[in-house]
Order: sequence, then C-alpha cells, then structure tokens
Amino acid sequence: MSRLSLTVLGILFVAAAQNVQSAEGVFSFDIDGDGETEALTDGLLVLRYLFGFSGTTLSEGAVSSSAVRASADAISAYLET
Repeated sequence: MSRLSLTVLGILFVAAAQNVQSAEGVFSFDIDGDGETEALTDGLLVLRYLFGFSGTTLSEGAVSSSAVRASADAISAYLET
C-alpha cells in the first residue's frame, strides 16, 4: 500500500472518528485508550489489525506513550469486542 493510500485512509479515519459520539458502553476509536483519537496511532492500529497483524507487529511503534492499552493482546481484545 502506498504512502498516499495510507494518508488518505488516515484522513478518512480521523474524519469518521470525529463524527462518532462517545457514550458509556459504545465503541470508541481511541484504540490505545490515551484519551485522543489519532490517525498515526489509533488508525494505524486498526489498519494493522484488519490486515491480520498480531503480537508485537500489531502494536510496536503505534501506541502513544500515555496509552492505557499498549500490549497487542489488550488491543486485539478491545478490537474484537
């Protein structure tokens, strides 16, 4: 996948995420749980998960330093629900 395609996907992800209303018990696009929805962290995690990445290849370099869900297992479990 080219950089342009990833950039477009990231922009679409952020646009969609900003239009989702948060409520208790509703899915949030804040995948790593750091309180922010970002294309280069949360969006990348979603893309990697959808492409079948697991283990360290899922989460390495794609979670923020303040992430609540930083392990691949925690991220996978969140996305599976």
